[in-house]
This record gives sequence, structure tokens and C-alpha cells, in this order.
Amino acid sequence: MSDTKLNSTKIAAGVAAGTIGLYVASRAVKSALRDSARRAASSPTEYHLAVHLVKDGAADSSHDWILVKQHKAADLEQLRRAVAQACGLDPSEADGLNLHPVERRGGGDDGGRCTGLGPKITQTASLETLLLHLAPERLQVPELVCIAGGSTTPSPAAIPRAAPVFPLPGMSLPFVGTTYQILGPEPIYTYNIANNVFPCDKPYPYGATVRSYSGGPRSKIGDFASGTVFHIDAETMTTWSADANV
Repeated sequence: MSDTKLNSTKIAAGVAAGTIGLYVASRAVKSALRDSARRAASSPTEYHLAVHLVKDGAADSSHDWILVKQHKAADLEQLRRAVAQACGLDPSEADGLNLHPVERRGGGDDGGRCTGLGPKITQTASLETLLLHLAPERLQVPELVCIAGGSTTPSPAAIPRAAPVFPLPGMSLPFVGTTYQILGPEPIYTYNIANNVFPCDKPYPYGATVRSYSGGPRSKIGDFASGTVFHIDAETMTTWSADANV
């Protein structure tokens, strides 16, 4: 009898260990798939870059980061022209621009503090390497410091933190998130969003672009192959914007 109980105990322990192992492996695979999905979310045809301008020895005070889009087939000269145009520089200044990747250390969505600048970019192919080294939880947008006008290289402390994610339009409540912003007197819910989040008679209380949280329920995303893995944000967050340049 004692041998039977001992064998039963061993079998139960083995089943429990196997179940735990499968659960851990499943979580690891799912995490890897989500990381892969986040990386794959970057555009296959063009680079999306966040550029911080330093000119005449000072940082551009009007923008911390400026979005620059450039086709992946472009050469360095074309990239410089795109950066000059986005930063509002004269086209004649494009040839003198030096572009350096930002190096960060730490964690979180913004990648942590700046620890320095990488070597000057001499070919656009290096942007692909920068993308590959971005952590999957971060926005897949390489950061570049653009040094113009013969300015000296800024110190790491002078580099602003990475562009943050768009804010929530108010406090997130249990189960409903920020979807309560669709409520109001208007029969068309988007009009209520406009009244609550983007009022026309005063400054936007949460900014021109926000991300509304569903509270947990996941939306069904169509037009993708069966088995496609989505980042959790794609299923629970909705971007609302009143910015024509977003």
C-alpha cells in the first residue's frame, strides 16, 4: 500500500512539474512572439526617426524631438536633406549636418537616461542596425542628434528624454479605462470625444493626441492572417488625435 501511495505521489509531482514547465514555456513563447510583433511593427519601407536639433551651440528650444520619415533606399545626402527640411533649416545647410545616434541606459518606455552619442552616421544602412538594437518594449524609432552650424557635440545631460508615449485622456477607471470620454449629450460619440478631449473654446486638456484605454477588454482586429500575434496595446488602446501632423 505504501509503495502505491509513493508511486501516486511521484506521478502527481511529475504531472505538476510538467504542467508548470509547459506554462512557463508557453509564457516565454508568447513573450517572444509579442516582442517579434512589436519589432515587425516598424515600417518595412521607410525609417521613422526622432531628431533633436543642436544649432549654433544650443539645442532647439521649440522642439525636443522632430519626426523625420525617410525611405530606406535613400542615401546619406537624401537623409540630410530630409532632416534639414523637417528641422526648418535652409537647404544649403543640409551638407554640413552631422547625425549621431543617442545611446541610453536604463529601462522603461523611454529607454532611460542618455549616456552619450554614438559615432557619426556615414551611411543610412547603419539605421537598420540601430533598429535591431532597440528593446522591443520601446517605440521602434531610432533617436538621432543633428548637429548643425559647426556646433560642438552636446553633453549627455543636454539630450532630452525620449519622446514619451501619448498620454491618457483623463484618469483610467477600473473596467472602463478612459472610454467614458465618449459619453455626453451628442448622439454621435465622436462629437462627445471632441467636446470632452478636444474642446474648441480652450486649450486641449490632455494634448492634441491621446491614447484611450479600453479598461481591459480586447478589440477584434480584422484583415490579418489567422494566428497573427498583436502587441497588447493594439488590442486595448485607441489613438485619438486632433493634430493634422500626427
